[in-house]
Amino acid sequence: MKISFVLITTSLAGGVRYVFEVANGLKNRGYNVKILSLAGDHSWFKGLKVEVVYKEPIMNKISKTLYNLHKVYKLIKLNKSKIKPYNSILAFNSLLGIKSNLITELAEFIQNFRF
Repeated sequence: MKISFVLITTSLAGGVRYVFEVANGLKNRGYNVKILSLAGDHSWFKGLKVEVVYKEPIMNKISKTLYNLHKVYKLIKLNKSKIKPYNSILAFNSLLGIKSNLITELAEFIQNFRF
């Protein structure tokens, strides 16, 4: 049986940890499990046995500019940082009052994903 978990982000959080634990348990029982996410970094969870697939975000002009600025900044200052550019875009967008349509992005990701 194929099972997919869909998350907006895989950043450090209790709910995300719970999904990882359940996914590992299902994988141990022989299920084909994948985790789909728009953003995040799952390296904080040691021992994850399930593949995490990230989707490249759909971005407007402001988001693209912020994304590129973050990449340049990361190269200059945050070379060892675990912060992903897309997480910064979500934070900047919320500060600027721009609402990303994450539900549409997730729905398209699920529709186009093939095991």
